[in-house]
Amino acid sequence: MILNLVSIIILLSSILTSANPVAKRAPKHLSFPLEKVEINETSNDLNKRSSDVPLLNSYNWAYFANIAVGSNKTPLKVQIDTGSYSLWVPENTTQDSLNQFNPFKSKTFKNETKVYGAAYGGGASARGYFGNDDLWLPDGTKVPNYEFGVVNQYSRSIPFWGIGQGSKAENYTITLAMKNAGLINHAGLSLDLSTDVNKKGNLLFGAIDKAKYEGDLTILPLLPGGYIAGKSFTFSNGKVIDLKGDFLLDSGAAFIYMLKEWADPILTELGGGKLDPDYNFDCSLRNENKNLTINLNGVDINIPYYDLFYQYGSTCKSTIAIGSKSMLGNSGLFGDTFLRYAYAAFSYENNKVGIAQAVHNDETDIIDFYF
Repeated sequence: MILNLVSIIILLSSILTSANPVAKRAPKHLSFPLEKVEINETSNDLNKRSSDVPLLNSYNWAYFANIAVGSNKTPLKVQIDTGSYSLWVPENTTQDSLNQFNPFKSKTFKNETKVYGAAYGGGASARGYFGNDDLWLPDGTKVPNYEFGVVNQYSRSIPFWGIGQGSKAENYTITLAMKNAGLINHAGLSLDLSTDVNKKGNLLFGAIDKAKYEGDLTILPLLPGGYIAGKSFTFSNGKVIDLKGDFLLDSGAAFIYMLKEWADPILTELGGGKLDPDYNFDCSLRNENKNLTINLNGVDINIPYYDLFYQYGSTCKSTIAIGSKSMLGNSGLFGDTFLRYAYAAFSYENNKVGIAQAVHNDETDIIDFYF
C-alpha cells in the first residue's frame, strides 16, 4: 500500500513538472484565417525590410488579415507583423485609395493627442497621432478602446498590424487589449503559416493548437524586443555552422535576414561549396531532396531546399538574404521562410515562446497556454 502511494506521488509529480501540456480543452480564444498574398519583396508598398542584395522581380508570400475599425466599421486589409506591436492606418487625408480611415465618420473614435511614430528596418516609417476606437475582427468580435496610429506620413500605403511584444501598460498591444476586454484569458497568440499556396494561414489568440505541430513545443525565453537565441545551422551532409546572435521571429519579413559575415558561410554551403559574388544560384538546387536544419537550443526546424531558393530571371536567389548593420544591428530576422515550417506560440504574458516543427492540416486541437 505504501509503495502504491509513493508510485502515485511520483507519477503526479512527473506530470506537474513536465514541459508537456496538462491544460483544459477549449480555452477562451479567438481564431481567424490569414490571407496569403504573393507580393514583390522590393515593392515600395510592401517592402518592410529591404535587403542589400538586389531582389528585383523576386516574389514571395505575405500574410494579411481583414479587420475593421470604428462605429462605421471601416474595412482594412493589414499585413500581420510579429516583429512590431502596434496597428497604424492611413488617414483619409492621404492620397491612397485603399485602407483609408476617416476618424470623423466614427462616433466612437477618440483622438489621444499623442504623437505616433513607427520605424522599420530598411527605412520604412509611419508618422501621425494616436487614437482609440473599436476594432472589429473578421468574425465580428469587438475589441473596445483599441489604441492605434492614424498616420498622414508614411513610406508604404499598406498598413502593418503589429501583433508582437509591446508594453504591458498600453492598450495597443493586441493580446493585452483582448485580455483586458475579457475576450481571452492569456495574453498570447499562436501562428500557423501554411506552405500550400491554396491554403490560408491561421492566427489564434489566447490558445495553442496541438494539431498544428509535431511532438511537443520547446519552450524558449523571449529576450527583450521579442528575440530568441540562435544556435546552429545543420546541412544535409552533416556540416554544422554555429549561429552567432539573436533572431527576431518576424512574420512581417518575407525571408531570413542576416549580416553578410553570418550569411556568406551558410550560402556558400548551400551552393555546394562556392558562392557567386552576385549571389546567384543554380536553380536545380530547388529540386534537391534536402533540408536545412535550424537549431534553436533544443528544437530543430527543417526547411526544404525548395523554399530556400526562388526564381530570378534565368537564375535563382536565396531566401536567406543579406541585411545591413543599420537594418539588423547585431541580430538577425527569421521571417516567413522560417515561420512557414515552425509553429510558434508566443506567451507575451510570461515572455516565452513555444516552437516545434509545423504540421499543416485541417485538424484542430485547441488547448490553453501552459507556459
